Amino acid sequence: MILDDETLYDLICILQGHFYPLTTFMCKKDWESVCSSMYTSTNLFFPLPVTLAVSHANVNDVIDLCDNTNYIIAKLHVDEVYIPDILWECENAYGTIDNNHPYVNYKMQHKNLRYISGRLVEMNKPRFYDFEKYRMLPSDIHSQILKHGWKTLVGFQTRNPMHRSHFELTKYALEQTNDPSAVLLLNPVVGPTQPDDIEYSIRVNCYKSILNRYGNQKVVLSLLPLTMRMAGPKEACLHALIRKNNGCTHFIVGRDHAGPSNRTKTGDNFYNPDDAVKMFVKYADVIGIKPIISKNIVYNSTKQIYQPIERVSSTDVVYHLSGSELRERLQKGETIPEWFTFSEVSDILIKDKSNKGICVYIIGLSGSGKTTIANKLKAKITEKYITKKITILDGDIVRTNLSKGLGFSKEDRSTNVRRIGYVASEIVKHGGIVICANIAPYDNDRLANRSLIETYGKYYEVWMDTSLDVCRARDTKGLYKLADEGKLKEFTGVSDPFETPTKSDFVLSHTSDEDIIQSIFNVLNHTFV
Repeated sequence: MILDDETLYDLICILQGHFYPLTTFMCKKDWESVCSSMYTSTNLFFPLPVTLAVSHANVNDVIDLCDNTNYIIAKLHVDEVYIPDILWECENAYGTIDNNHPYVNYKMQHKNLRYISGRLVEMNKPRFYDFEKYRMLPSDIHSQILKHGWKTLVGFQTRNPMHRSHFELTKYALEQTNDPSAVLLLNPVVGPTQPDDIEYSIRVNCYKSILNRYGNQKVVLSLLPLTMRMAGPKEACLHALIRKNNGCTHFIVGRDHAGPSNRTKTGDNFYNPDDAVKMFVKYADVIGIKPIISKNIVYNSTKQIYQPIERVSSTDVVYHLSGSELRERLQKGETIPEWFTFSEVSDILIKDKSNKGICVYIIGLSGSGKTTIANKLKAKITEKYITKKITILDGDIVRTNLSKGLGFSKEDRSTNVRRIGYVASEIVKHGGIVICANIAPYDNDRLANRSLIETYGKYYEVWMDTSLDVCRARDTKGLYKLADEGKLKEFTGVSDPFETPTKSDFVLSHTSDEDIIQSIFNVLNHTFV
């Protein structure tokens, strides 16, 4: 069984001891108990469910759990198969069934699946080929603690690059321990986070670049292979438990810790910003770790220092750079102020942004104009930006080559769309521009492609909302005629559905080709500049 990234990183956390006391994926009793109370059925504290979803399995099966290369990480000896109530899980564990929440959206894909549990046996160590020096196990860190006699280890969680305010916060946290020999465990997440987060390899280089800035203060950089749930207060407790398992005596938590950047469908935050601190403080003794509450560290321009905002005089001037302003500066390749971030971090981020790839994914019924728009858009871009290299992944050509042998069942259609998404993600990952044009009838596949591709660059979905009547009238390939005569089975729009997209960036109908192209180009032009 090939695991998706979310489940693979859960497996790694179980096997490496980050998720202690868990030793396997949760059985039904533990799943129900954790969702309801944050304790397992045997009264062990664990704040969020960790489960393994499958389409089919039987008790006494022995299942190989593999990464995406079929490399076996572990075997699961199945002793329980159960059907979860996903809506109940989301409501109880994550506090919402709103699929704007990224992890709830992921869980909703498990609605028709089963959960399995059983004895887990490690077969091989997971393979990572980068930053091996910084991929420490909890046992490695405990060995370092014994070797050096560290009494105080402060854990810092992040999924973002570290700017000056984060750096100053960690120094403030070390001071709060009242131990001059306190050590900082800089423990960034390198597993799945949010789709729009900066790729971990870029972030790790940012962390490495500032280690010398700590001077004589001891800092240990260790990468955490965690799937983030973006579950706010409960995730703050999970993060604290993980740091306890990694030997930390203290853990830094702040407002809106691990809350998603997305908002609910009604425009609200998913969690009260103060709830993460409150819940962590409530369970700190149970976890066995001391909280350090993050202060709002700001730049006092008058005194040219960073300090907690409550220490700033009313006559002093405070500088602030919002997240949107930072993204805009990076997009334009502009310098980031030295007061906001260190120059070495700024250089890495600007270079990364300038190399980001782009995917324009055009969807719609057969005959809606996808191929025409794809080729005209390519021509429009290359006319102005002659050095841009653009790949078109056209549905018909892909069917002839990459997806040769696939039929038109729902499963084969899904496979075809996700293959296109995978190839597009590889192009975007390496800074290229790709224009995809295929029907892509199912929304889950479109959302999966968006999530994958946005990990590496920009993604724009274009829905050619051309009516079925217009597409029939065009029928340039004669396919609608064959479908109407019953000679072509499983044809989208006639005998098979085209699901209404839920997240298109452009919805185009009753619009001239020129206007369509110009609308898309205007957005891309801003990206290129």
